[in-house]
Amino acid sequence: VSTTPRRETLTWAALATVVAVAEHVFLRNAWYVAAWDHLIGDDLTA
Repeated sequence: VSTTPRRETLTWAALATVVAVAEHVFLRNAWYVAAWDHLIGDDLTA
C-alpha cells in the first residue's frame, strides 16, 4: 500500500510530461502554419 502513492505520482508526472510536450509541439506547429499561411497570403495578394 505504501508504494501506491509513489506509483500514482510517477504516473501523473509522466502524463504531465506527455501533455506538456504535446502542447509545445502543437503550439509550435500552429505558429509555423499560421506564419506560413500569412506569408502565402501576402504573396497571393501582392
